[in-house]
Amino acid sequence: MLQPGIEAARGVQRLFLPFVATLWLGLLLGVSFLATPVKFEAASLALPVALEVGRVTFALLAKVEWLFSAAIVVAVLLSPPPRLLRWSCSGALMLFLLVQALWLLPALDARVADILAGGAVAPTNHHLFYVGAELSKALALLALSAEALWSLSGGNADRDRHAPASVAALSSDSAAFRIQGN
Repeated sequence: MLQPGIEAARGVQRLFLPFVATLWLGLLLGVSFLATPVKFEAASLALPVALEVGRVTFALLAKVEWLFSAAIVVAVLLSPPPRLLRWSCSGALMLFLLVQALWLLPALDARVADILAGGAVAPTNHHLFYVGAELSKALALLALSAEALWSLSGGNADRDRHAPASVAALSSDSAAFRIQGN
């Protein structure tokens, strides 16, 4: 039997991944899909001000997301096997962060700078790509959170860890195979 302190530390370790993934998901949804669109509905907020606030907000969000990404990697490293879905989601998150940091945010920042300088800008799909990346990150975080929470609930028992997926999906409980009503 483990000492109470070690058991508590393992409990915190198991809660870290779903906590960080869910917190990041909430932040992403709140900033990208709630606060940002609503800002443009405020009639008294001038477009240049809304654009500047958006640029500052998304620059800070990107920095915070890199911290969350590092925390997710640590959490996955500390989590018990299997980790394939966790690593896949983590990799996808980092890929989307890289695409946003190296291409989309600089392109959108340049566009905002042109608008603020009074220049005319041609329509582009950068915003559409950014929204797609945000939706993809949200789905990856949702999958990561759901899998980690499912694992906490006992859905990832030891027998399931070492069995092929088709066998692990079957219940070892003989009651699951009984025909009801007979």
